[in-house]
Amino acid sequence: MPEIIVNKDNMIQVNGALNFAVATKLCREGVRLIAKNKRSVFDLTNIQTEDSSGLALLVAWVKYAHKVNKEIYFVNIPGQLLAIINLCGLDELLPIKK
Repeated sequence: MPEIIVNKDNMIQVNGALNFAVATKLCREGVRLIAKNKRSVFDLTNIQTEDSSGLALLVAWVKYAHKVNKEIYFVNIPGQLLAIINLCGLDELLPIKK
């Protein structure tokens, strides 16, 4: 089952498979954590995307962060998801740190 935890480096770590069935739950948990912090860094090292809902999830978090005037960044995006982001031209919209 996918989960979101705050790791020892104070990054928000997303673990597990992302798909449509769990996207709503993960979105709510991510929004809760964004609301609590001035700056949120999501570490995506341990995710496996199974459909486009992973990309939709990132866009939803960015949209919420902008709405409530919070900083948000994504690090360690898996290659397949990064390829989709680049293909869609979202690399300029999503705040990705390398």
